[in-house]
Amino acid sequence: MGNSKTVCYAPLVSRVVWQDGKIAPCCVYEGDIGSCKNGEGVDQEKIDQLLRGLESHGSVNACHVCWEREKLGSFSTRSVYSEPGTEVSFLEFNFSSLCHLKCRMCDPSNSSSWLADHKKMSETLDFLIPSPGKLMKAFESREDLISYLDSIDIEKVKFLIFKGGEPLLHDEVRTTLEYFRDKKCTDVNISLNTSGQVPHEKLLPFKFFPNVNFTISIEGTGNLYSYIRGGKKFSIESLNKSLDHLKSYSNINIISNSAITPYSYFNLVELFDWIVTNIPDNSENAGLGIIYPVTVPEYVSYRAIPQKLRKEAYNVNLKKLRDLNISHTTVEEIHRLLGVLLAPNEEHDPILLQRFIKYTLSLDQLRGETMASVIPEYLPMVNQWEIKKAE
Repeated sequence: MGNSKTVCYAPLVSRVVWQDGKIAPCCVYEGDIGSCKNGEGVDQEKIDQLLRGLESHGSVNACHVCWEREKLGSFSTRSVYSEPGTEVSFLEFNFSSLCHLKCRMCDPSNSSSWLADHKKMSETLDFLIPSPGKLMKAFESREDLISYLDSIDIEKVKFLIFKGGEPLLHDEVRTTLEYFRDKKCTDVNISLNTSGQVPHEKLLPFKFFPNVNFTISIEGTGNLYSYIRGGKKFSIESLNKSLDHLKSYSNINIISNSAITPYSYFNLVELFDWIVTNIPDNSENAGLGIIYPVTVPEYVSYRAIPQKLRKEAYNVNLKKLRDLNISHTTVEEIHRLLGVLLAPNEEHDPILLQRFIKYTLSLDQLRGETMASVIPEYLPMVNQWEIKKAE
């Protein structure tokens, strides 16, 4: 199918269930190939149409996230599905939007804690990602979930993935794990994206599975961690305590996952240093875990920040990098990632800059926070924007 530079087998080997019940071939595909609601299932015509698009054009509009990341030299979801296949071997669930965090790059479809803030912000901002207006659930009942699992040949499933909201708050995760256990399919590779800040008893169902990866989300250190995550009660110190507990499970491997937005730009080397120090068994990116630039929504992407500021952040981080006591291989990888994440040679979009500032200041006002307290480097940019607005 296609050539090796653009091939993607996700439509054939992967199924992702979203919080609204829609089914997609991967987690960044913008569209659906069916629904698990009311017993609908996968629409084969949509799969065939997608495959024809990939075959004839190498890419389709709904797949633009991967191509944008690859253009920057970053991790691409497409690379996960590079092996040929015809059976569903990747099964991913986003059971619910239930989440106790309200991260700044998130939205109400992925975090129920965002609902109130989004409603207030929508009164003055017309560019936000639309809100579902309520808690989202992919399956209305346990029976509906079991019915969907029955429709999958789970003996062929090699990778079972749980995302959010916060999956460790979803009862459906336990139900799914018990289903696989009862079918004697405990050799499946499990991956779970989590904030890491959840009650310890939620970990018990994983004890029956020898191959479990917990992907811990982190995008900043110190007070910046709390600023990004949505409040002071979610601190880097409490994350450290949770990590200490997770490390006591011999079957759980810990990987870091960093979705980088402009909020992290002047903190990148500190972030990488924290990752290397606290998650030493990271198997990705020379010990730095999974790291990629956020491209959607665009108002929290690199295109929102002036090129001059991104170049400044690049040089500031390079200077900090010289003082780190880490391996040469890791230093080289950090050097490469700085170029990928900060895109210092890419132009910015003035409209996106305005939206980034409006969005950030609106959130700050709602949450009683100030960007200048954690990212003082952006204060001149904000002041200049406010002066122009007043003219």
